[in-house]
Amino acid sequence: MIIRAVDLHNWADKRDSEDKLPLLVDKLIEFTTPHLVDRFIPTEDRVIMHGPDAIVINDEKTEHVPKGVSLWEMGTNQKPIQKANRDYKKRTENPPRRIIKKETTYIQVTLRHCSYEALTEWHDEKNQENEWKQVRLYDAHKLEKWIRSAPPVEKWLANELNIPINGVIRLEDWWRKWCFTDTFELEPRLLLVDREKQSEKVLKYLKENKDINIKGSSIEESIAFLYSVINQLKEKNNFLDRCLIIEDKETMEYYLNRENLILIPIFDYKEPNYSENMIFKPLLPSDPSKTIIELEDPFKISFKKSLENMDVPTNLAMQYAQDSMGNINILKRLLSSNIKIPE
Repeated sequence: MIIRAVDLHNWADKRDSEDKLPLLVDKLIEFTTPHLVDRFIPTEDRVIMHGPDAIVINDEKTEHVPKGVSLWEMGTNQKPIQKANRDYKKRTENPPRRIIKKETTYIQVTLRHCSYEALTEWHDEKNQENEWKQVRLYDAHKLEKWIRSAPPVEKWLANELNIPINGVIRLEDWWRKWCFTDTFELEPRLLLVDREKQSEKVLKYLKENKDINIKGSSIEESIAFLYSVINQLKEKNNFLDRCLIIEDKETMEYYLNRENLILIPIFDYKEPNYSENMIFKPLLPSDPSKTIIELEDPFKISFKKSLENMDVPTNLAMQYAQDSMGNINILKRLLSSNIKIPE
């Protein structure tokens, strides 16, 4: 399941978005603001009420909700900056009673995408006027990040937008679960040992948006290798945000109709790719499909050094490297078996 900025931007074209945007913000504030004191957010049939779209009082700042009093205006207008200017002017000239502007943060929310330049220019210009304590603008991209931090809210919105809830997981979320063992957390560098050529080839295909068939000793190893390659990039978030692991054909067909994704099917998917998305297909050793990249186990001495770089004591690093023979799947079993290795 994933809600992207483009989904929010497209949702803004539908009539129900205007009514449900305040409800979305209400749910996000409730879920992500542990020290919330009070909030007034007219939702759904109450959005026609006069006055600001929300007033929030918070005891301790979070990433999206400032400490103290904040006044919120929201919209779905096709010209978000013009809408923001109108709302800002109206609230600045006629603030609600008992609202002290110098002690209140003004926040504008739009479901639309704003360019970085337009967003920054508007934000900086309004803050320079020094009318409010602070002025912020949340567009579709900022909302996407906020929604991602609130899984129950994302699930609710996915239902509202008819986006599949099951059968899909973000690569980044998958890695967070996969890398944990009973002994210590695996680091991406471990997947890259003695695999410089394979890493370079994956990077080349990623940047050219070409499909890849990759064969490792397990499906999980190939997926973890992809994460590890991307993780070393400065622009890694640009790639990770696009990577989705797909569990079934129906979900795959849905996401093939979307744009600019890197899809990772973990079921038997052999259909040709006519979409503009990239497909990263992990293969089992027995799969006869044409392979672009093959992952071989690293040398044990290299594997040992990488473990030492993860602060694993030398004697244990040597033992793990020997017992696993440099194979990441065997290592995971060793680390999760609760079996004590003799010192």
